[in-house]
Amino acid sequence: MRLNRSKLVGFAGLNKSYFSLFTSPFLALLTTLLVGVSAPAEVFSLGVYFLLATAFLNSYNNVMDVKSDALTKQGFPIPAGVITSAEAMAYSTSLAMLSVIVALRTLFVQIAAGAMLLLDLFLAFLYSTPKVRLKRFPVVKGSTLVSHTFLIPFIVAVLLTERNLLSYSMVIPPIFLMGLGIHTVQDIGDVRGDRFMGDKTIPLLFGTKKAVVFALSLVLSALMYVVFLEVQLKTLAILSLLAQTAMVSLLLFREELWKNVFWGSSAVSFLTLASLLYRCCV
Repeated sequence: MRLNRSKLVGFAGLNKSYFSLFTSPFLALLTTLLVGVSAPAEVFSLGVYFLLATAFLNSYNNVMDVKSDALTKQGFPIPAGVITSAEAMAYSTSLAMLSVIVALRTLFVQIAAGAMLLLDLFLAFLYSTPKVRLKRFPVVKGSTLVSHTFLIPFIVAVLLTERNLLSYSMVIPPIFLMGLGIHTVQDIGDVRGDRFMGDKTIPLLFGTKKAVVFALSLVLSALMYVVFLEVQLKTLAILSLLAQTAMVSLLLFREELWKNVFWGSSAVSFLTLASLLYRCCV
């Protein structure tokens, strides 16, 4: 295989998805920092892992979804003919192997934390792989992605800092609910491809309007939970969730704005997560 500029651009493009290559690892790393991981070696190792694992999740998903992408995402590298499916699979496999190597480093530092990273990789594989394909189940799809971005990094950070997970678990529900709501909005844009692949997302099963109501109920549930939660930046957390509620509410009237709402609410999620996790685990 000859590597030219178009091939390199193709491999780089293989990592792209609505599940951003950079946003997701940054959220995961931010979670670990806010929980209290501070050793430079650990921060660097986790940052590299989150980047590699997200690249694997995205690239493997693009390999498995090549037929539906040919209908809805013709500009992606494989449908566009920039790289072949075999080349893409080799690249994705390489990312998985590198992710395992980095995860093993954490395993030698703290066994349970390393095991959680390996579990994360396994879920990333099951997310798209035929037969199992976690993404074909409603709610399970979003739960897997939220686990990759927040829940598993949170648990890993608590384990590395030798804290009691149960003592800090009260901040998990609102962040998880918020994440599920955002990923439900994301599914609105993938109805055609999901139908082709046989995936059963909320928008596909119940229609866009009911999916918006479902997403809105998740974000509102997170908001109501935070109202009764004791965190240092409670007001900021409430304001950020109110902003997300307002954005998702727009889709009740303008469904075509789903992509703007998805990216807008994703951006605000940084503020929500930071305000809820700030000094949560001291």
